[in-house]
Amino acid sequence: MARERWEEIVAYYKTYISILQPLLKETRRLFLDLTSEELLDFSALQEKLEEETKRKINTVKAIAEFNAFFRKEIFKHILNYIGEVQKDFEVLDIKDNIIDFLDESIHAFDGLLALIQEDFSKQEGSPLNFLFDLLNEILLPNGDNLESIYEQLLEKSEEWYEAQRHILSPTTFYREKIGEMTIPGLSPKTYQIINGITSLFNLDPNYLDMDENPNYVVPAIMVSDIFEPYIDNIANAEEESIKRICSRLELRITDGIFISPSEELLQLAEPHNFFSRQNDSDGKTRWIPQFSNETFVLLYLAKVSMRRGFLSKELINWISMNFSFIIYNTVLHANLSDENIFYNLFLDLKTEEKIIPYLMKILCFENYLRLDRTKIRDSPVYRKELFNFLGSKIEIIDKITYLLVEKYEKFMNPK
Repeated sequence: MARERWEEIVAYYKTYISILQPLLKETRRLFLDLTSEELLDFSALQEKLEEETKRKINTVKAIAEFNAFFRKEIFKHILNYIGEVQKDFEVLDIKDNIIDFLDESIHAFDGLLALIQEDFSKQEGSPLNFLFDLLNEILLPNGDNLESIYEQLLEKSEEWYEAQRHILSPTTFYREKIGEMTIPGLSPKTYQIINGITSLFNLDPNYLDMDENPNYVVPAIMVSDIFEPYIDNIANAEEESIKRICSRLELRITDGIFISPSEELLQLAEPHNFFSRQNDSDGKTRWIPQFSNETFVLLYLAKVSMRRGFLSKELINWISMNFSFIIYNTVLHANLSDENIFYNLFLDLKTEEKIIPYLMKILCFENYLRLDRTKIRDSPVYRKELFNFLGSKIEIIDKITYLLVEKYEKFMNPK
């Protein structure tokens, strides 16, 4: 697949915004000129809509169809609003409110356009860079080594662990085609396995001398205790999957029977009190586990951040989708009042799928997520599946969005 250049993706991103925003401006001009009687004359408004829709536009069919759809939606929302409030408000107040809602919506598109410059070299200091950096610090921080990234994630985990876990959990995990070196997201089954590993280490582990360091005695749990509930007969392929899961968590399989920590896990986890040391009578050091939910999940996330070139297609789409969705909604929340009658237009799948996929590709560039943008799926059915899930109420995503809104508003309006 050809790797699209920055300028090409930005052009696609701005195409539909350049269609939608003028429609709102045209509608604003139209309603500014309406008298009170005309505003309440629904049949006359319908005629105006039909006139506007019939106007010839020199453009391709798909864009023309979307243009007509969006125009009808604008009028539909206005007519519904007038019908709902005409008994409660003066006509002039209704008109003023409609104009205000249109102004907010036009400004929201201004905000989306302002995220991205056509010249990549001018992106530094842009609203997109500002929002991305805030989000990246919480969900996928950069670092020179695994220890640095792990530490950053743990620092943010007290408030943001659920968001960090969310970014690892693509809803399309069942589509995964995982190569030997590929790092997938965490499926529900894998997450259950991690919980099982955490619990068994904490409850009553065995202890073994460590192969890499004979002076260490480390905790060990039985492979069968973890994986047998999920695998009836462990075949070669399944055994390889077990090894991969353990390797990504810095665990080792000893004698084909036990799971125990690697020396790197000891060094990574001890500063965060996930291990304590005890001196045995024979002079050896016994490592006693005291893991939390964060121990392995955030270690996995740190590896995802460290090895971005090896992420699965599903995980790339999921991460870039979440980043884009949060940034998109941040701009909307900052510009649209909660009562804005056009809010749902921005959240309509037909609108989102014209903007967010290109924002996903933009966020894959080297100054951002540094992911392989050729793996961003273009299938409308696939995107609809993801959009529908992200459009549902996810409390932690709302929380992180509102944090960004507060900081974004200060960034855009410095005192």
